[in-house]
Amino acid sequence: MSNKVEFKNVGKSFNGQPAVSNVNFLINDGQLVTLLGPSGCGKTTTLRMVAGLELPSEGSIFIGDDDVTRVSAAQRSVGMVFQSYALFPHMTVMDNVCYGLLANKVKKELAVILATEALDKVGMKQLVARHPSELSGGQQQRVAIARSLVTQPKVLLFDEPLSNLDAKLRRKVRQDIRDLQRDIGVTSVYVTHDQEEALAISDEIIVMEQGRIKQIGTPKALYNSPNSRFVADFIGDTNIVTCEALKLNDNGTTKLTLEGAEFEHSKRLVAKESYCLSIRPSAIRLFTANVGNSIKATVLSSSYLGGHKEYNLRTDAGQELFVVDHSFDDQLSEGAVVYATINGLGASVVDE
Repeated sequence: MSNKVEFKNVGKSFNGQPAVSNVNFLINDGQLVTLLGPSGCGKTTTLRMVAGLELPSEGSIFIGDDDVTRVSAAQRSVGMVFQSYALFPHMTVMDNVCYGLLANKVKKELAVILATEALDKVGMKQLVARHPSELSGGQQQRVAIARSLVTQPKVLLFDEPLSNLDAKLRRKVRQDIRDLQRDIGVTSVYVTHDQEEALAISDEIIVMEQGRIKQIGTPKALYNSPNSRFVADFIGDTNIVTCEALKLNDNGTTKLTLEGAEFEHSKRLVAKESYCLSIRPSAIRLFTANVGNSIKATVLSSSYLGGHKEYNLRTDAGQELFVVDHSFDDQLSEGAVVYATINGLGASVVDE
C-alpha cells in the first residue's frame, strides 16, 4: 500500500488573502521531505493541510491513492509531532503514549503492548514510569514521536520539532529522527526554517516563499544548483555577484569571467552577456601572492571560529565577497591584500 502524499494545484486563503497558492508536489512512499522557508512563507499552513487541520480553498490532496481533500484530521491516519511536544505533565511516559489508543477504545492491555513497542523504537522503553518534568528535552521529543507512531500512521508530520533544544542537542536529535524515520520507513513531512537542519535530514527539500514553491530538489541539488537568488541566499550563505560569459566550450559548458578570474560553468549560456552569479563561500580560495587567474581583494574583516575562518573581502572593482576558509593556514589580518580563485563547482547562475 502506497503512503505517498500529493498536492495538486492546492491553494489556501484566509479572509480573502492567499496564504498558499498553486502548490504542487509529490512525496514518495517512505521519503522524508522538508518544507523550508522564512516565517510567513506558507510552510506551516501546507503542513496543516496535510494533517487535515486546515482544508484547502482549492485543489486536491492525496494520501496514497485516497483523495483526502475534505476528509477530517481524525480520519486521515496522520501522526503529528509538535514544536512544544504537547505531553501531559501529570501523566507518565507510558500513559502519554497510551492516551491516543485508549481514546480510540483500544483495550488497556493491547495499548500497553503497542506503547511499549513504540517506546522501544525510540529508545525510551526503560523510562516508562517517569513524568515529562523528569526527562531532558531530547527525551521528551522521543516520547512525542513514540506517541505519534503508536497509532501506526500512514504519514508522520514534524512541526519545527527541534526549536526548543539547544544547538548541540539539536544536532543529535535531528539525526535520531532521521535514523528512526529510515528504520521505520514512514512517509514524513518536516517543517523548519533552519537551512542546516533541512540539509542534514531531508531526502528532498521544498523551498517556499510568499505561499509559492520556489524550487524542489535534493539537498545537494538545491545547494549546488539553486535556480534563483532567493533559493541561493536562503540555502546557506552565498555571494551574489555579476559576471560575464566569455565563450561556449565544445562540451556544452560556458567559460565565465569575474574580474579577470576565469572558470567553467556547467550550463550553456549566451556569450558576451552578463549574468547574476551565486558563489558559495567555501568555493573561494585565498592566496597572499598572485597565482594568476585570480581576483585581487582587500580583507575588510577576519574572524576565527575554531574549525574555520571567515573573511569579508572587497575586490578592486568594489564587489564584496564572504569567504569561509577551512585550511590550517595562518589567519589573515584586516587590510591584507589577497588573491581569490573560484572553484566553478560552487558557482551557479541564478535568476534575479
